[in-house]
Amino acid sequence: MISPAGSINAMAKYRYNSIDEAGRRVKGIMIADNVEDVDLQLRNIKLELISAKRLKESKFFNASEKALTRKERIIFTFQLGQLLSAGVPLLEGLTDLRDSFTEPHIKAMLSSLLESIEGGESMSQAMSKFPKSFNNVYVNLIEVGEQSGELNKVLEELEDMLKWQEELRSQTKQIIMYPAIIGSIMLLAFIVLMIFVVPQMLSFMNQFDNELPFYTKALLVVSDLVENYWYLIIVFPVVCVVAVKIAARRWYRFRYLVDKYKLKLWLIGPIMQKIKLARFSNNFALMYKAGITVLDSMKVSKGLLGNTVLEQAIDEAYEMISEGEMISIAIDNTRVFPPLVVRMFRIGETSGELDVSLKNVKYYFDREVKEALATIEPVLQPMLIFVLALILVWILASVFGPIYDSIGTLR
Repeated sequence: MISPAGSINAMAKYRYNSIDEAGRRVKGIMIADNVEDVDLQLRNIKLELISAKRLKESKFFNASEKALTRKERIIFTFQLGQLLSAGVPLLEGLTDLRDSFTEPHIKAMLSSLLESIEGGESMSQAMSKFPKSFNNVYVNLIEVGEQSGELNKVLEELEDMLKWQEELRSQTKQIIMYPAIIGSIMLLAFIVLMIFVVPQMLSFMNQFDNELPFYTKALLVVSDLVENYWYLIIVFPVVCVVAVKIAARRWYRFRYLVDKYKLKLWLIGPIMQKIKLARFSNNFALMYKAGITVLDSMKVSKGLLGNTVLEQAIDEAYEMISEGEMISIAIDNTRVFPPLVVRMFRIGETSGELDVSLKNVKYYFDREVKEALATIEPVLQPMLIFVLALILVWILASVFGPIYDSIGTLR
């Protein structure tokens, strides 16, 4: 059974000040046994230590190493896999990578990995000290690769997984950014109209004695509210989002309801669910194919869902499977996963190729997400334009309607 990543006690963390060969100041955070160890690791990457201070761990703030970016993680995985496939020994490959990277935080991390491995630890144990750079799935798969002697193949699988996750992340941003940008522009335009344009137009109407229609009175009320409390309109949504996040962090039941609502959110919810299930299926398949047990694969992959409803469903299925229930039946009994996922689990159990079936789930959802994204923009764009047109019609009718009535009365 694969032990959860991060179970190995991490060394202390030090914030260091140093200079490079060109005399430039280099600062960062490093994991080390003591100050002498910091000095040694810095010398390995051609940096001269000026000062080092041990960081205290806080309940509310966990100081950590500067994590690898997504691009850096992909490059590191690809290059190490290529070196191992070419027959280069692990330590020599890590040394070559350390010397080839120019970023100080990557050099420091690779120096720490080398020192840990030379000290008798496995690569997975050394990587578990950098949880922000290497998550549970990454570390567990590296451990499987070490045990099976096929670390290069595991790194190739990890590279494909990381690239695919980057595509998913871009797709998720595409879902959120477009309506967010257009909605923000509309809100700003609405505030500008209500503060600067509408009051001037309505002041002209004070010359007439006609009774104002209800929609004009409503515009006057809204304009007055926006003009006097515009800052609340901007701050209120931010406060609401922060309050919801804090409440969700403190109360599990509230977080469950919020996550449940997210999955049912019109247009966006189903797409987000497919993205999460595709990520779960892909990671589950990758770990299962590498030789990790079903229960361990499920337990580790659950942490990548990022949704309490789906995570609770996995926990329920985990309990049923551990008691001897078939995977497909356990997944079906949660009443959360779509029939496709249940069917693929059933086919995988019957054929003995569970990883292949789950890969098919990933490909299917991936295609569904791309097709759905292709339809979001054509749907949202005319809807947002229609809402903006309604606001403009309301303003024009509220202003020019009474003026037209007054002119008619004079005639």
